[in-house]
Amino acid sequence: MIITVPLLIIVLIFSSRDSRINPWVSPEKATTTTSDLTSGRGEILRDARHLIQEDWQIANWQAMLFGHGLRSRKILFRSQFRSWESDYLEVFINQGTVGLLLLLGIYYFFLRRVYFILQSREAHPQLWFIKGVAISALAFWLMSFLTLQIQSISSGAIFVFLYSWMIARAPVEKN
Repeated sequence: MIITVPLLIIVLIFSSRDSRINPWVSPEKATTTTSDLTSGRGEILRDARHLIQEDWQIANWQAMLFGHGLRSRKILFRSQFRSWESDYLEVFINQGTVGLLLLLGIYYFFLRRVYFILQSREAHPQLWFIKGVAISALAFWLMSFLTLQIQSISSGAIFVFLYSWMIARAPVEKN
């Protein structure tokens, strides 16, 4: 198993026809000029930077403090992309600094719980399984930098499930 999984990944990488995945495939000249290798995130980040700079320059403190409102990307920019593609950026632009502080507080308690579980040496019958859930929760947090995790309905439900499960099943935290 230790050899099979990496070997399978290598075979899949080098058998792909996509030049972004397989380094041996040379892209066609027509596709390299129109291909966006950032999957649109470059445009999204440029729009966000422009909006934040504009708010700062005109001293739009209300928008910086409370945001531009839900679905601001769709309302403010004519683009094929409907969200800001990052929990942090989405919350900051939609709900402002107040929303961002709330999100950071949520993630603080979430990551604190993950850290406690991963550091736990307490005798618990399912500690290995609980640590696996904590690691998946850590991956959930890391994904939130590049996609909507708490903001989307299904991922938000997964967040609530993971956090509730870690609170209910894991060893008790001693302060």
